[in-house]
Amino acid sequence: MNTLKTLIGVTVGFVLCFGLYLVLRAEYYMENIVGMDLMAFARNVLMYYVIVLVIFAVISIVFLRVEVYRYTEKGPLVLSGFKSSGGNGRKPG
Repeated sequence: MNTLKTLIGVTVGFVLCFGLYLVLRAEYYMENIVGMDLMAFARNVLMYYVIVLVIFAVISIVFLRVEVYRYTEKGPLVLSGFKSSGGNGRKPG
């Protein structure tokens, strides 16, 4: 689930950054759009997107594995100040 959140966040971030790039380079693209190979441009953008997505997915998975390992090394978290009732946590009745 965390990896899915990461991929959605990366997608939103990439779209925002790509939009900013297009705004900053708008004059260039307006002058040269007729002579551009739009399929090659779209292929390059998609390639950069996939590269960024894979990098962040790997980082997310590694980070999650480290967190799970740390949690399992320490054991389940126990809240101080609360005593275990020895039951299943349900009210009788």
